[in-house]
Amino acid sequence: MKILVLGGGASAVEAAIWARQSSETNEVVLCTAEAVLPYRRPLLPMALTQDVMPERFFIHPAEFYQKHKIAVKLNMNAQKVDVKSQKVLFENQTSEYYDRLVIAIGSSARHIIQQGIVDNVFTLHNYSDAEAIRSALPDCADIAVIGGGVLGLECAFSLLQTNRQVAVIESKDGLMHGVLDDECSAYLLEQLQKHSNLTILTGTKLDHVCNVNRKVQCKFSTGTIRHLTADCVLCAAGIIPAHLTGLYEEETSGWQVDSFMQLNGLANIFGAGDCVKVAGCTGGSYSAARLQGRIAGINAAGGRVEFEPPIPESRATFGQTKLYYAGNITSLGSVEKCEVTSAGLQKFYYRQNKLVGVVLIGDTSQSGNVFQVIADKQ
Repeated sequence: MKILVLGGGASAVEAAIWARQSSETNEVVLCTAEAVLPYRRPLLPMALTQDVMPERFFIHPAEFYQKHKIAVKLNMNAQKVDVKSQKVLFENQTSEYYDRLVIAIGSSARHIIQQGIVDNVFTLHNYSDAEAIRSALPDCADIAVIGGGVLGLECAFSLLQTNRQVAVIESKDGLMHGVLDDECSAYLLEQLQKHSNLTILTGTKLDHVCNVNRKVQCKFSTGTIRHLTADCVLCAAGIIPAHLTGLYEEETSGWQVDSFMQLNGLANIFGAGDCVKVAGCTGGSYSAARLQGRIAGINAAGGRVEFEPPIPESRATFGQTKLYYAGNITSLGSVEKCEVTSAGLQKFYYRQNKLVGVVLIGDTSQSGNVFQVIADKQ
């Protein structure tokens, strides 16, 4: 039996590894659209301004895949699935047959600026994006980052390490909208604004961009300023599920999977990571994507294991400011307790007298202990 895995991130790698561990006789093929071996995507912001050691950046070296008899094929950008003939068609005009298929192609960057129309406008979503940005940086002293989420802030602080002037533009009224509540968002903004080379503009909606005298001019429809000029613009305005055609008559993005990570109505096709929707799990979680890939790989090889959504947990570092959050951190229906000290902010969320979520900004040394309390209360 041939198990074909599509993707180049942690979810795809986990699927291939566990498909192999579940059977020594199956053929396992991993096809990635990128020109390099699968890598840890969260390290891309760091890679903008410094060399990340290969053993840290790449999930596994080439020898690992050879040892475990996983065939890795690079530059294989999947375009369409021919469900009837059980083939995947690729951009390079080749195809691959499968008995079982795992789709773990992740997400695509949300393009709020049409690239190619304006020079020196970038997104950061894959390895080639990082290379393009690094090539442009020597000529860029002032950089605008569109988006005040984790990716935008991590990119901004990576760039600040090289003594550049950076402006973060966020259309919502606070940073990390949809993740942090107003109180935590305001505190994070207050801490980050202490950096002398950083400007953060919230409530500032981008209207359009254009080139003016070899620079990029951003014009805004809301906010305290109406335009800003930079040497380059980096868009980090979120992600959308990656897409393939051919799976369903009515095309959609973000395919629904059941608890066995099987696509609805497609008995021999499984999905994992940001390209699928699974009950009880939100997108963008690295740990959840890995676990989904593991379950998909096991079941593609003939297993029958259910996915149980892990407790959401995330960490980020913006310069000297550390952020940790876990569990259910929505204010709706919660009893909240917030404490701000010289060490930072601690906010706890309770429901029915049980701790269900936490946000730590600054001192995150107790994150492990707090997470265990949340887990024990589940």
